[in-house]
Amino acid sequence: MILNLKYQRFFLGLILILSVGLVTSCGNAKKQKENAVTPTTSRPSSYGSDIIYKNNFYEAIRLKTVGDLEGSQKILEWCIAERPDDDAVLFLLATYAEGNMRFSKAKEYILRASAIDPNNIWYTELLGKIQLNQDDLSGAEESYAKMVAFDPYNREWLYYYSEILTYNGKLDKALDALNLLIAEVGPIPELVNQRNELYLELNREAEMLVELKKLIVDYPDAPEFATMLVFHYLSTGQVDLAEETILKMLESQPNNASLRIGLADIYKSRGNKKGAYAQLKIAFEMKTLDPEQCVGVVLSILESEREIEPEVLELALLLQANYPDNYMTHAMVGDIYKRQKKFKESLSAFERSLDMDKDNFHLWFEVISMAYNLKDYAKSMKLAEQSLELFPSQPQFYYFAGMSALHLKKFGEAAAYLDGGKDYIVRDPIMKAQFELALAEVNLAQNKIPQARKFLESVEFLAPNEKLMMNNRAYVMAKYKLDLEKALELINRALVGNEKEGIFLDTKAWVHFARKEYDLALEFIMKAHNLAPENPDVCEHYGDILFKLNRIDEAMVFWMKAKELGNSDSALLKKIQFRKLDD
Repeated sequence: MILNLKYQRFFLGLILILSVGLVTSCGNAKKQKENAVTPTTSRPSSYGSDIIYKNNFYEAIRLKTVGDLEGSQKILEWCIAERPDDDAVLFLLATYAEGNMRFSKAKEYILRASAIDPNNIWYTELLGKIQLNQDDLSGAEESYAKMVAFDPYNREWLYYYSEILTYNGKLDKALDALNLLIAEVGPIPELVNQRNELYLELNREAEMLVELKKLIVDYPDAPEFATMLVFHYLSTGQVDLAEETILKMLESQPNNASLRIGLADIYKSRGNKKGAYAQLKIAFEMKTLDPEQCVGVVLSILESEREIEPEVLELALLLQANYPDNYMTHAMVGDIYKRQKKFKESLSAFERSLDMDKDNFHLWFEVISMAYNLKDYAKSMKLAEQSLELFPSQPQFYYFAGMSALHLKKFGEAAAYLDGGKDYIVRDPIMKAQFELALAEVNLAQNKIPQARKFLESVEFLAPNEKLMMNNRAYVMAKYKLDLEKALELINRALVGNEKEGIFLDTKAWVHFARKEYDLALEFIMKAHNLAPENPDVCEHYGDILFKLNRIDEAMVFWMKAKELGNSDSALLKKIQFRKLDD
């Protein structure tokens, strides 16, 4: 279907203008008036009106070739004022008007040209183009019918004629035009698919199947046609027939990867995941499919499954090995590892992907946030600084640079990055509050309490009812043991409606820990751990609380688990090394 068809090429080149336009203009010379008005010129009148006219016409053509369309148009307008029945000039003026999207004016010019020379097919083509731009599908149908009658083998004309007829509901004629086009250019899959749709809309399924099966026999190396047949069976609920067709085809085409993927879809629809994964593995091992297509297959599985099964990672790793130079395969592996909470492996895969696509904002965000969450602050800061060279107006990267600098105790750089990043935040008070909270922490880390309180007040002003910001404020205040009564009030408010959120319960435990209420802290960290057992921060906090309760060996278990989950912070490593928690 088409609503507003736009051509993507120039209508005619200079050669066509000279070969058609000039000949037409000169051929009409006998029809011109002998006493034409001469434009302002230094030439003596003895040149004669024909010479002056032709010289001006040729000058218009010259200006067109050097790109001065405005100058060319002005001369052509003089020409048409002198000789209103010069269809070549009218045609050129129509092309200029059409190029400037002045479609009504273009139509006026080309209709005048067509009235003078009704058999000029190029005039008809331009008229059809203008009609398409004006959504005049009825007029366009008439024009394209004339064009196709003139040249039934013109591929472009046949394609648009078929599209116009389809939109106008004349499906039989559209099918005829499409069949002519396919006969001319060959069975291009996109055109065959369009033809299939027309057959079905006309309730001529039997004919469609005959044509499709013939293509499968005639083009055994083109898997698209077999895929179309199988898809038709599947979309019409004929699953058994689809499976039977695929299995029969695989007897003669065992290396047809597309058929393998179709069979995998059938197995999956029947709950036979093991069989589906086996077929996908065979298909991927052939290395005949487009890597983007393979990645799409795996991503569709990820979207439809709640839990990631080992076979999915196996397929992703197979694609990564088969297509090591494709950034998408590495990004997909990184995404799977991320979902599996294997953050170190995820970071490694995303870094490989980023090496191949340095301009990808999302990949930069993944590697920076992953490094930061793994507490590799030197890496996250370095990456954030590199990203800002490519994306100097993205506040997220300023935030990571600033927070990384804070953890590295580079307080001046932290404040500079955070202050600079705020300038790029537009109409997002929550993000701005996040920056203000980070600046509060920078000041708390330097024991600049009055300045920190001002930033905390700004956070409350910007996001007074945002539960996550309440949680984050409470956590920062507990971390630096500031206004702990206020911190407890904030986290209690944040927990309303979020009683099952692990990070909120972790903050509640942390506030009690700061208040030296270790039994209460243990109660809430146990709840947090039950909800988020793979969160390295929760595990580290669990260990800290157990240590304060003099349960050293148990504390070591949770500290080690935090390390295994990717927490590489030097403070945690020190706890493990010395079996000690510093106040």
